[in-house]
Amino acid sequence: MTVTGTGGNGLERASVGVHVSRGGQITAGGTGAVNVSGSGIMVGGKVNYGVLVQSEGSITGASGGNITVRGVAGIAQSGGHGAGVFVIGSGQITATGTLGLSGRSILPGNAGPDFTASGVTFSSDSSLALAIEGATVDTGYTQLNVSGAVDLTGLDLVLVGSFTPAVGSVFTLVKATSITGTFTGLADGATATTFNGFTLRINYTPTAITATAV
Repeated sequence: MTVTGTGGNGLERASVGVHVSRGGQITAGGTGAVNVSGSGIMVGGKVNYGVLVQSEGSITGASGGNITVRGVAGIAQSGGHGAGVFVIGSGQITATGTLGLSGRSILPGNAGPDFTASGVTFSSDSSLALAIEGATVDTGYTQLNVSGAVDLTGLDLVLVGSFTPAVGSVFTLVKATSITGTFTGLADGATATTFNGFTLRINYTPTAITATAV
């Protein structure tokens, strides 16, 4: 099953290519794959999303089936912002097979698992955007939470937000059943780009990735 969508001009409301919310579902039967592709359009400084899953909406694969989700957001301008794939609130993407994600920026925002799959991979043009506005996970900063294995190979890490961390503050950026690969250019113990005047050291374990202000 293939679902595609292109957002409107974004002049009055957000431009969203594919929007799943309020109990809505994209679900495949049998053993088939689910392919979702959406494009947002940036016009007039509004927000835009390629694929937006929120408010009890879900993309669910068939038994044993794989899912691919590709979101393309327009170039943010005039104070607006965009995201290729945005999962927020109680939205979820669930596959009994594998889940492949691609997008200029992928934003997880669920308090529980954002993605559930036997394996989650990212395309080489993808970036994971996490917001740090406080010291507490989910309420203060966002986290990529995966129920299953995740391979970070080819994925860029982008940190945004206005929070000023104290030295020694630890943020668990990723939590998963198992983790392989590393963020592009960030080996274990490497320091990320200075964040609001502080350097963050990235550390990997088999099930979590942390950033520590040093």
